[in-house]
Amino acid sequence: MLLLLAFILIVPITAMPAYVFSIGDVSENSDDEMPAGAYPLVEQDIAGVDVEMLLPSTSLGAVMMHNAVTDESLLWPNGVVPFLFANGFEFEHIKRPLVEKAINGIENATCIRFVKRSTQTQYLLIERGLLTCSSYIGRQPFPKQSVKLDLASCFPDNNHGIAQHELMHALGFWHEQSRTDRDDYVEINPNNIRKEDADQFLKHDDSQTFGEPYDFGSLMHYGRNEMGVKEDGWTIRPLEKYGNPEIGQRRQLSPNDIKKINKLYRCRGYPGGPPLGQTDEVKEPVFVTPHRGCLYQYSKSVRLGRFTVHDVDPSLCTYLTITTTASLATYETVFNRDIVNGLNALRSRNPSLKILFSVGEFSSPEILQIARSRNATINFGYAAVRTLRNWGFDGLDFVVRVNTTTNDRFDKALVAAFFRELARIFTKNSAEQSLTRLALSVVVFPDTASMALIDAPQMDDLVDIVNVVAYDLGDAASSDSRTVVHHSPTVMGPTGRRGPDNMQSLMESWASQGFAKQKLVAGIPFFGRGWWLTPGRRPELGSPARAILRSSSEPSWPYYEICHQIKEGGVASVFNETIQASYIYSASEGWWIGHNDVQTVRAKASWIRNNGFGGVYAWDISRDDFGGDFCGSGRNPLLQAIKSVLG
Repeated sequence: MLLLLAFILIVPITAMPAYVFSIGDVSENSDDEMPAGAYPLVEQDIAGVDVEMLLPSTSLGAVMMHNAVTDESLLWPNGVVPFLFANGFEFEHIKRPLVEKAINGIENATCIRFVKRSTQTQYLLIERGLLTCSSYIGRQPFPKQSVKLDLASCFPDNNHGIAQHELMHALGFWHEQSRTDRDDYVEINPNNIRKEDADQFLKHDDSQTFGEPYDFGSLMHYGRNEMGVKEDGWTIRPLEKYGNPEIGQRRQLSPNDIKKINKLYRCRGYPGGPPLGQTDEVKEPVFVTPHRGCLYQYSKSVRLGRFTVHDVDPSLCTYLTITTTASLATYETVFNRDIVNGLNALRSRNPSLKILFSVGEFSSPEILQIARSRNATINFGYAAVRTLRNWGFDGLDFVVRVNTTTNDRFDKALVAAFFRELARIFTKNSAEQSLTRLALSVVVFPDTASMALIDAPQMDDLVDIVNVVAYDLGDAASSDSRTVVHHSPTVMGPTGRRGPDNMQSLMESWASQGFAKQKLVAGIPFFGRGWWLTPGRRPELGSPARAILRSSSEPSWPYYEICHQIKEGGVASVFNETIQASYIYSASEGWWIGHNDVQTVRAKASWIRNNGFGGVYAWDISRDDFGGDFCGSGRNPLLQAIKSVLG
């Protein structure tokens, strides 16, 4: 196991052996303790850490989060810390009371309790250091771990602050300036940092905060001239816009330090901790079923300048999945508070509505980089919790399929591990905060390569909804296709012949692989795909085609345009009983478009209901006749048809 040892070096020291001064059963360089110096110094008071540990790693022993460990095995159970004073402190009448003052300061503000060690196997040994002040990070797995305090340099002006700083490390905390957002608050002066200490100003790319603001006054913050070449220069300082706040104080815990301890150890009734009376029961999200999922493509709606949040009819949806070009970290580029408020206002008309945010493609470079590091995944999960809670949304949605534009490969083990970590974090957040657990949904695709990325039995335990893409089957979406096919048959194949490329076969296939039928939700496209017919050939499934038929802006046709064609006349509309799906064509103009009309949507929803599956979702609701201006059958005829079947 990788062990973490924090050091404050009061004076420059080269290779220094570790000393453990004996008291009772404690001896110098005891085999029970991992000696310091096993790894090079990484920060001023982070030693005993392999530099590579600060890089993304799926085998990291002590995972960092919120400037603190998140591996609960590194926390002191129930916040109780057994300790002993070694002989360097046992009879020290000036410095020992300062350590006790440091302990009392923590105990008075938090639920942490330091108790004199009796028979406990794992405990802190507070002993004299040799020109060092040091502590391991969190509770380590060996029997006794040192907190080393040099009697001269660790108690300047007989103050207890440095001792308290080291005890914070022992509780599981790193430095404030290690935060990923530190560059928004401080600047580093590499020209004044000793060359050998350059790596001591590393930022933990995977660390986060407890939702607390950056704390210049933290007991865990570096001072302005830490490891400086020039004594009158600076190595770290606040950005000019923050004025001239003090940093590097070693007097006492800051209010935010106190909150972080209480959050890390879930100190009920203390500042930052959960309220008294709160239980650790997980509140599971409750979806109205059968599912009537609705996809709302926000970025596309903005681009078209038509469909807005005010056009969403929440009475027709049980959950609403929002897609956007923004990530969780950059949503401000697309979202704003008015949009978020507008989405949440939909619940006034449907209090049971769940709102899910789609992060997009799992195969994107951004998400894959996160997924390949357990540390980064954990931090992403906590960032998602904060953002979703801030927005008032109910969960996350991911699209999992092969990325055909890159050679970046991944497998189902990586996908499952990523979702497992998110599910753990969402469950933990629910228990700790007495909030409904945030939901997870996934979009799965029908091609063989994408299906191989899903370990259904494992994912079934981790996700709440599985949105099955039951459209663009076979060659329906291929620009090279030269055959008239339906992109979304209910049964049979796209050409009307027997085959697996249909909604029924896909749903049954996913169920046979290990997903509960109640979680499987069939995608119904609210768009059509068409072809220019080869001259002289019949306008029917399987006929030769000479090219893809495109609408004015894209290679698909929104339903409201198709139904408008039908309303205006001049086209033939056919419901094909063989595939249980519809199409229109113009023999005179030589084109053909397959689509899902009200009759098709009812057929699909009826099959889903009658066979015990979870429901259907609409892809996407902006392509329905949401204003009632095109079809002559009222607003949202397709969504209304789904509701009429599923209730």
